Amino acid sequence: MSSAAPLRNLPVDMTSFIDRTREAARARQLLHDHRLVTLTGPGGVGKSRLAVRVAGQARRAYPDGVWHVELAPLDDPRLLAQTVADRLGGAERSTRPPLEAMREFLRTRRLLLVLDNCEHLIAACAELVSALLAWAPGLTVLATGRQGLGIDGEHLLPVPPLTVPPGDRRLTLTELRDFGSVRLLLARGGLAATPVNREAIAQLCRRLEGIPLAIELAAARLPGSGPEELLDRLDQRFEVLIAGGGTVPRQQTMLATVEWSFGLCSPAERILWERLSVCAGGFDLAAAEHLATGPDLTRAEVLDALTGLVDKSVVTKDSDGHRARYRMLETIRQYGRDRLLAKAELTGWRRRHRDHYLAMALEFRASWHGPDQARWSRRCDADLANVRAALEFSLSEPGEAPEALRLVAALGWYWAACGATQEGQLWLNRCLAAAPEPTEWRATALWIAAQTAVVRGDLETATRRVEECAELAGKLDSAATLAYAIQYQATLAMYQGETTKALALYREATDRHRREGDELAICLTLAQAALCHCLRADPAQDDLTAAIALCRESTAAAGAVGEVWLRSWGQTLMALALWLSGRPADAAPLLLESIRAKRTFADRFGLSMSLEVLVWSAAATGRPAEAACLTGAVESMLTPVGTSFFTIDIMAGYRAEATARIRKSLSAKEFDAARRRGLRFDLAQAVAYAEELLTTSPAPQALTRRQLEVAELVAQGLSNKEIARELTIAQRTAEAHLEHILARLGLRSRSQVAAWVAQRVRR
Repeated sequence: MSSAAPLRNLPVDMTSFIDRTREAARARQLLHDHRLVTLTGPGGVGKSRLAVRVAGQARRAYPDGVWHVELAPLDDPRLLAQTVADRLGGAERSTRPPLEAMREFLRTRRLLLVLDNCEHLIAACAELVSALLAWAPGLTVLATGRQGLGIDGEHLLPVPPLTVPPGDRRLTLTELRDFGSVRLLLARGGLAATPVNREAIAQLCRRLEGIPLAIELAAARLPGSGPEELLDRLDQRFEVLIAGGGTVPRQQTMLATVEWSFGLCSPAERILWERLSVCAGGFDLAAAEHLATGPDLTRAEVLDALTGLVDKSVVTKDSDGHRARYRMLETIRQYGRDRLLAKAELTGWRRRHRDHYLAMALEFRASWHGPDQARWSRRCDADLANVRAALEFSLSEPGEAPEALRLVAALGWYWAACGATQEGQLWLNRCLAAAPEPTEWRATALWIAAQTAVVRGDLETATRRVEECAELAGKLDSAATLAYAIQYQATLAMYQGETTKALALYREATDRHRREGDELAICLTLAQAALCHCLRADPAQDDLTAAIALCRESTAAAGAVGEVWLRSWGQTLMALALWLSGRPADAAPLLLESIRAKRTFADRFGLSMSLEVLVWSAAATGRPAEAACLTGAVESMLTPVGTSFFTIDIMAGYRAEATARIRKSLSAKEFDAARRRGLRFDLAQAVAYAEELLTTSPAPQALTRRQLEVAELVAQGLSNKEIARELTIAQRTAEAHLEHILARLGLRSRSQVAAWVAQRVRR
C-alpha cells in the first residue's frame, strides 16, 4: 500500500473549513498519544466537521486508512456493530456475529475509526469501542457526541463555539476578522466587513454565541438582507424566549436559531422541512417528491422548495457520483420530527416513507435480473438507512409487520448478491417472527432466508427454513415457491457431499423454474448444478463436460438480458471446470472477466470463489508468493460472508494441496508476509491484484520429449510403475517426471494430464 492511505469513506467538505486550527492541532496530538479521543459539545458546535477535518489530516499515520461511520440515522443499538462492520468494508456482514468479524478484520490492521454522533447510543458505543480496542492493537477511535463514552482510556476534547468579538469595545476591521465566528459569517454570507456594518456583524456573532450551525443558518439570509436587518429580525425571535426565562443558554440559542430559520422559510419550504425529517441518512429528489406531496404541496413545488432549503443551509446537497442526494443535519432533522409529532402527523408520514421504500424494493425485485444491477446495488447501499427506518417502523407499529416482511423479502437478491447477508438474515429473522401468517410473502421470505444462510455457511438454519418453505408452498399450492425450496434442498445436499441426490434435485428445480418462466432462477440453478458436477469426488470428464455445458447455458441466458451477477458466476464456475479438465490457459480469460465484473457490486462470495481458483492455478504454475498473497485476499473477502465453500471437503482438499505446494517453495516467514499482504486488501485492491496476476501470468511451459512420453502414457491409464517399465527408467524417475509435468502445465492430477493430452491431440 502507498504511504498515503486512502481517505476511504470520509465525507467530502462541500464548503471551506473555517478556523479550528488550535482544536485540530490538539485533536491530532491526542490521537498520536491515545487510542480513544472523543470530541464533545452541544449540537451545532461543529464536532462532526472538526472530526472529519482531523481524520483527513491524520490519514498518513494510518496505513489502512480512516473510516467514518455516521450514527445519527441509526435508532436501534442492536444494529450498531453491524453498521460499523458494514462501513469498514472488509469486516462487513459475516456468518459470525459482527463483533467477531470485526475482530478478525482489525487484528492485523492499523486504522482510524471515526464514530460520529454517538450521543443517542452511548451505552452501545461504549461497549463496542471497549471490545474493539481490546482486540485490535492497531485501532484508534475518534468519537463525537454531546458527552463522552465514559470508558477507561478515553480522552475528552470539548469543542467550544467559535470565538466571538467582545462587546466592551469597538474593534477595527482587522481585529474583527481575527474572530472565527466573524470569518465564518462573512465566508458563508458572501459578505465583506465595512465600517458601516462591522458593529452589526459583531453583534450577530455574539447573539449566535459562536455556534457554527446557527451562524450558517443566519448567513444563508445575508444575501437577501443586510446584517443590520438580519440582527433586528433575529433579536425579535430571541426576545420571545428571553421573556420566559431570563437568559438564553447555548442549547436555547441553537433552538431559537432553528426556529427563527424555520419561521423565515416559505410555507412550501416549511412543509417540506417537516416531511423530509422522516428520512434517515439522506434522500434523493424522487424520494422528496413522493414523501412530501399532498393537497398543500404539489409535486411541481417540491423541487423549488428543496432548492430553497438548500440555499438556506437547512438541507445540504451532495452527490454519490451518480445522482444528487440531500441530507439534513441531525439537529435540523429532529426539529422537523418534533413538529410532526406535536401535530400528531409523525406516524402518517413515517408510513408514507415506508411505502416509498417498499415500492423501491418491489421495483428492485422486478428489475434485478437485467442490465441495471450495478445501479440498483448503489441505490440500495445509499438508502440502507431508510430501509432500516422503514423496517423498524413496520415492526414497531401494530398491524404493519406483514409490510415489513414484504419489504425484506423483496430485497432478497440485495441481501444475497451485494454482500449484505448478515444484515439480511437479521431482518429476515425478525420479520418472519413478527409476521407468522401463512402467506405467499412468508414462503418467499423463507427460501430467501435459506439462501442467505447457505451463503453464510449456516446449514442448520438453512435446512430449517427450507423445510418450512416446502411445507408452506404445498399448503399454498405455490409452484414457484416450491421450485425454490427444491433448489435449496439440492444446494444443502451438495454442501453435505450428496452430489448424486443434489443433481437430481437441481434437475427437478430447473424443470419447475422453466414451467414458471423464472429466467433468473433457471440461470442460478444451472450454475449451481455445474458447481455440483465439479465437486464430485475426483470428477470424471463427463462431469466436467456437463459442468461446462451448464455454465455456457447459464452465462448465455444471463448475457442475453445484460445480467452481470449470474453471468460472472457462470464464468467462474466454467473456469473451475476447465481448470479441473487440465485447461488452465482456457480458464484464465474467464476468471479475468468474472473478477472484473465484481467491481460493480460487492459480491464478495463470488469474488472469493474466483480468487480461490486463481490460488490453485498460481500455486501450480510456479508463482508461490502470488498464491500466498491470494490466500490472504480470499480470507479477507470471506470474512464478511463466512467460509461456507470450505465446508465442502473437495474445496478444502484443493486448498490444502495448493497450500502444501506454496509452503514447499516459500519459507514460513515469506508465506506469512505474503498472506498478511493479501489480508489487508479491500475488494478493489483484491480485484486489481488478481487482474495484474492474470494479465501477466506466464503460459504453461513446454514439455520435454521425455515428459511428453510420460504424459501420453499417463493418458493411457498406466501407473507410475508401468510407465517406468515401459520407458526402462526407475519408478522414482517416472514419479519425478510426472511432478514436473504437473508443475509446468499448472495441473494437479493425473486425470488433468490425460485431459490435456486429449485436448492436444484434438488441436
